[in-house]
Amino acid sequence: MKRPNITPGFWEARGSFNDIVATTPDLTIACVNRGNPALDSLANAQAIAAVPDLLEALELARDLIAVARSRFPKSVKHHDTYKLCLADAVIGSALAKAGYTF
Repeated sequence: MKRPNITPGFWEARGSFNDIVATTPDLTIACVNRGNPALDSLANAQAIAAVPDLLEALELARDLIAVARSRFPKSVKHHDTYKLCLADAVIGSALAKAGYTF
C-alpha cells in the first residue's frame, strides 16, 4: 500500500470572518466557504482537519484486519469473518478514494 503525498503534520480548523481554514502551521490546506447557512462550516473544516489522523487509523485497522484473518481463522465465527471482510473492503475503498495505491 502506497500512501498519497498529502501534506504531513498537524492540521487544525481555524475560523475567520469569511471562512474556516484547515492548516498546518505554515500552509493553508483548504478553506470551507460559509456560503450555505444550512451547512455547518466549522464541522466541515474540523472533518477536513481530521484527515491525517483518520488515514492513519484506517491504515492501522487494515493491518489489524489482515492479522486477524491470517492468524485466527478458526476462532473467528462466520459472521465475524464477514464483518472483517466487509470492514476491509470499506477501508480499502476509502483509502483508494484518498489516493492510496495497492
